[in-house]
Amino acid sequence: MLKKLIAAGVFCAVFMTQALMGVADAAPEMAPKESVVQEAAAPEAAAGSVMQSKGYTYVYRSASTKSSKVLPLGPGNLVRVKKDCGSWVKVDAAGKVGYVIESRLKAQKSPTPKSASSGTVFKAGKVVQAKKFTYVYKTASTSGKKLLPLGVGNKMDVKKDCGSWIRVKAAGKTGYVKEAYIKATASAAPPKSASSGSASSAKVPASSKTKAAISTSQVSKNVIRVKLTSHNGKKLKVMIAKGSEKVYYNLLPIAGYQSFPLNMGKGTYKVSVLENTSGSSYKYITTKSAKVSGSSNGAYLISTSEIKYSSSMAPIKKAASLTKGKTASQKVKAVYKWVVAKINYDRKKNPPAGYVPSITQTYSSKKGICYDFAALFAAMLRSQGVPTKLVKGYADKVSGYHAWNEVYVNGKWQTIDTSYDAQVGGSMYKKSGYHKTSES
Repeated sequence: MLKKLIAAGVFCAVFMTQALMGVADAAPEMAPKESVVQEAAAPEAAAGSVMQSKGYTYVYRSASTKSSKVLPLGPGNLVRVKKDCGSWVKVDAAGKVGYVIESRLKAQKSPTPKSASSGTVFKAGKVVQAKKFTYVYKTASTSGKKLLPLGVGNKMDVKKDCGSWIRVKAAGKTGYVKEAYIKATASAAPPKSASSGSASSAKVPASSKTKAAISTSQVSKNVIRVKLTSHNGKKLKVMIAKGSEKVYYNLLPIAGYQSFPLNMGKGTYKVSVLENTSGSSYKYITTKSAKVSGSSNGAYLISTSEIKYSSSMAPIKKAASLTKGKTASQKVKAVYKWVVAKINYDRKKNPPAGYVPSITQTYSSKKGICYDFAALFAAMLRSQGVPTKLVKGYADKVSGYHAWNEVYVNGKWQTIDTSYDAQVGGSMYKKSGYHKTSES
């Protein structure tokens, strides 16, 4: 049973912590009973090193199998060693500190220090990505405060190369990451990358020169709109900048306006259309400024590539029937109950790099990973006038990178995790345990 519960999909694997609490280790369908007998070849657990679980086990509150279980671990789950306590190791796992039997762990090959490697220099302004799970620290030390967890492939902007540490900006937070845990990426775009969700598929008139118009007519709703009037066939992007923050979106070669969110708060935004020249290089086609002076949730009501919808889609028609005549909070509850009851977690799904959900596919197949759940839930509610965010990051009861939602009801944003609740159950609104790295 434990193996079935923990062996969830690639994008996120939900640990059924609530379901396991209070169940005896000797139960036949659970993981084997823990043993404190140390294996002869137990690895050295040096403070600060990264180790991984050999199989199914737990992080305990104290160095005893009789103490409470803080967190379950599956095969290959990584932990950071805080202290070697003999037959037990004190670790940090997914932000939780506790103890694991040393014989249940094995060494994780350490990355090669810069002094012994190629000596790559990460120039300021470049985009890099995490090679493995790590953290952004407040200072250039693992004893510094952890500002943000980073999953494999998470991207960040280089601010300064400080030798064995790199000063970076990730998800709006500036701090330090060990150089050995990052690598260069050929992508010119920061982590957030989404295209318009326009339902139109009509083509833009072909031309030797690309032309585009930027409309500020919906800035009061925190939305900017871009329309192509001619296109030369080259790849296009929309860059939205505010101060030092920049977000890139794909601009599709289709007729009509495509909408993009202005979700970095009040202030002046610079919106540009960029055309690919070669490799990862782009040139400006047109630029326009837009001033956001008020607060609006309009950015979380539009269709995007991650949350692409139109009124003709089956899941949107279903949302309309579920929410007819209801208040905002009642709409949220109705859609939540339907998604949790009807959509199953797809444990076999292994999405490729750059995967983007299709709400119609999730709706028709009645299964998906957490990313699919979050996109479907957001589309159904946005289409019915309820501001909804698709959020990514880490959760205390989930292994790996995760996706969930935030909905705006009763004057505040509240967290909902449909993929977790579809497997475990629980209260609809989550009070704590979620740590976001991005939102759209």
